[in-house]
Amino acid sequence: MLRKSLKAFEARLSVGEHLFDQASKRSIATGFSRLSHWQSCEGLVSYIWQSWCAFCRETTLRSMTGTTTVSSMVVPRHPEAIGEGRVCYLVKSSFLGHIAKPGKEITDYWKEVTWGDSTALAQFFAVYTPSNHLQLRGGLAYPTFAPDHLRIIRNASAHLSNTALADAAALQTHYQGLVFRHPTDLIFWRSRSSGEIAFLEWIADFRSMAQLMCE
Repeated sequence: MLRKSLKAFEARLSVGEHLFDQASKRSIATGFSRLSHWQSCEGLVSYIWQSWCAFCRETTLRSMTGTTTVSSMVVPRHPEAIGEGRVCYLVKSSFLGHIAKPGKEITDYWKEVTWGDSTALAQFFAVYTPSNHLQLRGGLAYPTFAPDHLRIIRNASAHLSNTALADAAALQTHYQGLVFRHPTDLIFWRSRSSGEIAFLEWIADFRSMAQLMCE
């Protein structure tokens, strides 16, 4: 049931809020280690990004193989969804713009897509249309930078390549803060449009997206 997926994701978001509060206090504490602070923030960003990806994966698999939504809509198994491996293959084919071949499946987790790509996932649901595809696409189309900006910061923190770091630095046009030394500094900055702290705004937006997707 999608209610279970939603509750699990919301619980992870609450953990993320708690960890962010701890990180905020640590950042102004006397004698704190900047390196240790960045490392903990990298873990926090990665945790929320992986939680979002896991939620998208689970919601997609359940919607395609048969489930019940939060509003008690019964979603039957999609004719193409003969198993989770088949669904994973269909999603990857859609993401790559390929025509799906009969009988193909993905059984290795590492071969799957980046499930948190909300734009690509919405395009998949536009093609395969499970009974709740309007709810899924509505949630994925929620007006927010959360998935894209969190992914950019997470990738820049993980890889530290010139390109990834430049992508993170470019996000400064959306947020305002003090000094930009590390990609995770941006999670403490405030949105130029709303004035809200970036990370907390993303958490709130992820909640809204998930609730719409599971409705």
